[in-house]
Amino acid sequence: LYESNLARLQSAAALDAAVAIEHAVFRHGATNPEPLAVRIGIASGDCTVDADDYFGEPVVLAARLCAIAAAGEILVPDYLRQLAPRGSHTFEARGPVELKGIPEPVTVARLLVERKPM
Repeated sequence: LYESNLARLQSAAALDAAVAIEHAVFRHGATNPEPLAVRIGIASGDCTVDADDYFGEPVVLAARLCAIAAAGEILVPDYLRQLAPRGSHTFEARGPVELKGIPEPVTVARLLVERKPM
């Protein structure tokens, strides 16, 4: 089963929301026999809005990052890591990757989420 969602948030709020989603998935897995996993890609930038739908490079970039993320991974372009408030999140460098529809390689970082019982 695959479901895709798009949320429009400020950059720091998007990082916090992604971490909250991962924590909720972890809590779900601790009490339910059916596994649940999400892959999250986050990007930032100007979008075009048309009839409640979003278009533009950040939308494509977020979708491509989501597509290459492993279950339980949150991937962001390195520029978003650099914009995150200092000390607010921990990232792991993934290096440059080629993404469909993006003309240049994108340097990617993984947003690390501590998985602990809550």
